[in-house]
Amino acid sequence: MNNKGLALYNQDKYQQAIIWYDKALKIKPGHKDALYNKGLALNDLGKYQEAVTWYDKALKIDPQNKEIIKSKKITINKLAKNSKSFEGI
Repeated sequence: MNNKGLALYNQDKYQQAIIWYDKALKIKPGHKDALYNKGLALNDLGKYQEAVTWYDKALKIDPQNKEIIKSKKITINKLAKNSKSFEGI
């Protein structure tokens, strides 16, 4: 189910990919890759805060994973840029 999500993600079908990641997580809630991949899809949908939440869930399972840490940092930077762009409104 995670792989089906990846296939959809690679076609830029992020919403559909999330559905499949959720199915994988219903079967195995601690599926690190599905947790991380859901974060990636949410990031690509511009849902940065939600993405960080899912990266954190994956990091609870694999706290030293450099790929997840890097993705989380990039997403946090996007969050910071977005909040700065709204300061002048």
